[in-house]
Amino acid sequence: MKVIYSGTFRFKAGPVALKSANYLCDLELVEYDNEVRCVMFAERNDDKTISITNVCDRMASLVYAEYLPGVPENKIVWLECYPFSRSDKAYIDLLQFDSEVVETEGTGPGTLGTLRFYRPRWHRLFEANHIDRMEFLKTHANMLKNLCKAQVIFELEDKDGYYWRVLAGLDGLFIITSNPTAEVPDRRFDVPGMTEFIKGKSKFFDAGIDLEQRFTEELINGFLNKGL
Repeated sequence: MKVIYSGTFRFKAGPVALKSANYLCDLELVEYDNEVRCVMFAERNDDKTISITNVCDRMASLVYAEYLPGVPENKIVWLECYPFSRSDKAYIDLLQFDSEVVETEGTGPGTLGTLRFYRPRWHRLFEANHIDRMEFLKTHANMLKNLCKAQVIFELEDKDGYYWRVLAGLDGLFIITSNPTAEVPDRRFDVPGMTEFIKGKSKFFDAGIDLEQRFTEELINGFLNKGL
């Protein structure tokens, strides 16, 4: 994993997002060995002026123009991190956009030959009491570098209240859980492999749940309704 940038990102949240910034957040930008770039915006506890959720599309356009010119949009994974929430949990969302080529000259998202990102969608990816952002990007590298255009297609809570999620990425299925004792591998599965893995984790779930049937139903529903 190559770190392209790690630090403060300054931006203006007006009609035209100029580089002369009024607001700031934290930004982690890394490149994986398959040339996928992963961008993580992080809310700062010391800047209460604006939520990154409200301006993530403008921030993405600015980051692309400044750090990622010419990178295909299907080679970028966007993440949004909050260090805490009302439930005292930190969390990371998988963030997805539509994009269009901007042909007018200007600064930031209006720069000639760049992309403008719009219509953001969020998919909860990870929750914990504390998140070390760079450690997360390293630990889950094999999953993250395959999450371009990914979708959460299965989500379930175990008997201790921890979440389990299956994501469909570029090349296979990935599983992530908040259960610290689950020993979930950071590798991709095909459908039969994921089915067997989930069945093998039945001890974490209530006995009345048919995990294989539940996964199969949500998998089919996900592929039919989410354009996978």
